[in-house]
Amino acid sequence: MLWLALLAGSGCERPPPAPPTVPGPPVFGIDDGSALAWRARLPCADCDAIDTVLSLRREQDQPRYELVETFIDGERGQRFSEAGRWQREGVLLRLQADGGGQRIYGIEGDGRLSPRDGRGRRSERGDSRFLVPVTPDPTP
Repeated sequence: MLWLALLAGSGCERPPPAPPTVPGPPVFGIDDGSALAWRARLPCADCDAIDTVLSLRREQDQPRYELVETFIDGERGQRFSEAGRWQREGVLLRLQADGGGQRIYGIEGDGRLSPRDGRGRRSERGDSRFLVPVTPDPTP
């Protein structure tokens, strides 16, 4: 009789709880006139830091970006600006500059962007420089 009760009770076990979900990459559904932006103060070999701002927009339904890098040296800074088209490929963000250069960033699960090599791979040296999402768009 005890055996029968144990057998009957085993069918009523609850399934194990589902694993917690991890938030996915941010949605890049940018409408005309709206923008997404990221910012970071990155290390620099021959200056104090590089203040970096990346903005993604749509202009007349075309994906456009602007990347502004200011090389900080003491109280002065030298600013460089790059613009072009962007394209999202899964968890990669490809920036194709109007001048011909290309940059690739990985889209992290929390919305940060990490620089990648030409094939979209993380740096072998374990580069952990991230661009952090900001709101509103900080581009001057």
